Amino acid sequence: MSNLLLRIRELEKQVDNQVMRGIASKTAESYFKSVPKLVEDVFARAAPTLMDGALTGASKIVEQSHDYLVGYITKSSAQFQECLRGRSMDSTVQQLTAQVSG
Repeated sequence: MSNLLLRIRELEKQVDNQVMRGIASKTAESYFKSVPKLVEDVFARAAPTLMDGALTGASKIVEQSHDYLVGYITKSSAQFQECLRGRSMDSTVQQLTAQVSG
């Protein structure tokens, strides 16, 4: 993710430099005519980086969600088995009820 942020900042600097050069070297009218092309170029260069970052981020979210669910199911299963054995049935039921309700 930090590489993605660094790349985005690099692109922002490039855009700033291009904008400043554009303002200095062109009249306002011709500069504003070139803005759509400039924006298109920036997005064309940034798209692969942004997609890589989005896919990496999504992958990490899926991994974290999986780990959380496995942990939650394991913990709930252990509590349920404890409940079935009759150990601290009231407190286990209260804990499970509290977890389910929020």
